[in-house]
Amino acid sequence: MPARGASLLLADGERAALIGGYGPEYDVVTPLRIAPEGIEPAGQQYRLVLPDGLEIPRAHSTCRGPGLHMIGKQGTWCRLSLDDLPAD
Repeated sequence: MPARGASLLLADGERAALIGGYGPEYDVVTPLRIAPEGIEPAGQQYRLVLPDGLEIPRAHSTCRGPGLHMIGKQGTWCRLSLDDLPAD
C-alpha cells in the first residue's frame, strides 16, 4: 500500500486518495487510481493545509464517498471533496 498508517479513504470511480499517516503525518494525502490490476499511486504525496496555508489542526474526521468532513475542537467544520484535490 502506498500510504502507511492512513485512516481515511476518499473514493469516486477510478479516483481515490488515502489521507493520514502515523504521528505527524496525520495530514498527508496519497492520490491513488483504482485500476483492474489493483490500487496504484496517481501522483505525489502532499499535506492538506487550510486555505491560508496554515497546518490543519487535528480534528475528528470522516469520509463519505468523495467527501472528507473534519470537525475541530471549537466546533469548526471543514469539508473537502475529491474534486478539490490537485489532479495528477
